[in-house]
Amino acid sequence: MNTTLIIMAAGIGSRFGEGIKQLAQMGPNGEIIMDYSIHDAKEAGFNKVVFIIRKDIFKEFEEIIGNRIKEQIDVEYVFQEIDDLPEGFEVPEGRTKPWGTGQAVLCCKDVVKEPFVIINADDYYGKEAFVKLHDFLVSGEDGQIKCDSEEVQEWISPEDKVSMNMWAGYPEFLDFLAEDFKDFLANVEEGDLKSEYLLPNIVDKLLKEDRANVKVLETQDRWFGVTYKEDKETVQEAFRELIADGVYAEMLWE
Repeated sequence: MNTTLIIMAAGIGSRFGEGIKQLAQMGPNGEIIMDYSIHDAKEAGFNKVVFIIRKDIFKEFEEIIGNRIKEQIDVEYVFQEIDDLPEGFEVPEGRTKPWGTGQAVLCCKDVVKEPFVIINADDYYGKEAFVKLHDFLVSGEDGQIKCDSEEVQEWISPEDKVSMNMWAGYPEFLDFLAEDFKDFLANVEEGDLKSEYLLPNIVDKLLKEDRANVKVLETQDRWFGVTYKEDKETVQEAFRELIADGVYAEMLWE
């Protein structure tokens, strides 16, 4: 069965500072986080990757990762743009904020016709997560939070579950997004320039309307990611440790 990895890489990353955070070098030979995610996905059995990006970063994106990755796996690009709206809708005057992860995934509707997994470009999820989700998608069968920050741990418990934007689904979900996005836009209040169409909210709506079932698959791998420029050194060190432990080769794609 064909399965696709969808990578959301269109975010502006305003909190990161200089450069495009999705393309920040993290590995010893210039690898970025996406290199490791695609490597893990391919190893788990995924045979296509779809990059969701902005048109203004396409050239740089292709130079840094696209041209290299297409030698490893089938690649498609789709573009998330603020003015890519259903017929009858227009961008509110003054809006500059993107429409969110739901619209990003909707951009894939014409190129994704098979079971898929969605991830953030700037998050590392670990090998086990891709294996479990691939096996779940193929077979139809088949967490816990640990936090290093004492400050955050005060308001989050080990039993809580949060979305790290790693979702598995089927093409019917994209059909739902095509109609539901119209409903979202129709209910954006005048003057609201920041509301976003977000995957966790969409899934929550489906659950509340008893229109979908969601299963949480547990993994023991450690998640890490990049939000601020200060995170870069921590992520680089995490990859150095994974390489030292033999999880990855120093030359990832050789």
